[in-house]
Amino acid sequence: MTGFKEKNDLRYEMKYEISKVEAACLIQRLKCCMKLDSHASEKGMYRIRSLYYDTLDDDFLKANLDGTEPRNKWRIRTYDLSPDVSYLECKSKIRGMIRKDSCMIKREDFDTFDKKYRTDGAPESSLINRFIMLKDQKCLSPKVIVQYDRIPYVYPVGNVRITIDHNIMSSTDTDGLFDPSIKVRPVLETGRCLLEVKWTGILPDHIAHMLGGFDMRWSTFSKYCICRRYS
Repeated sequence: MTGFKEKNDLRYEMKYEISKVEAACLIQRLKCCMKLDSHASEKGMYRIRSLYYDTLDDDFLKANLDGTEPRNKWRIRTYDLSPDVSYLECKSKIRGMIRKDSCMIKREDFDTFDKKYRTDGAPESSLINRFIMLKDQKCLSPKVIVQYDRIPYVYPVGNVRITIDHNIMSSTDTDGLFDPSIKVRPVLETGRCLLEVKWTGILPDHIAHMLGGFDMRWSTFSKYCICRRYS
């Protein structure tokens, strides 16, 4: 297992539920000065599927619903259902900002990475050991799969990342993270999607200006919470 990524910088994150028509108009604006994430396919997007974990008493779900901070979400994430790698991630909300720690899990290690504490001092071992400790002490277990198609744009100044998530689905088949044929169900009204705007420090004025003119309302939308509602 390799590829530990610790994001010490707290980032701002704003979410808006918008229509697909608004999303199409916004994309035309974003193309003018932002670039697609290098991992996007020829269609300009990629599919994300995440397996979310929670404690026996659903402590993470309750903290999110109550707005408690600091709070964490633990998940294992795949991109385009890659058979090669997935990622263990802990996303934290601290003082209204976000932080994400992540490490790569090779597919051949997926079924065993959380069985034994690490003592090798590798950068990713701390995150994995935290995950194992929660499994031991809080009976951490998989609760729901969240799947969606993401259109990602990036801008280097301010580390800006603007994403539009379509086709948000939930599944209770928590054993099927890598199975393309699991049963899923939509969790948003037809024609709706989620816009996320993330940045570090200051959001450049011209980027903020591009987001204006739409009927967007700030939302506390949590994919995990809404997908649990339909599980």
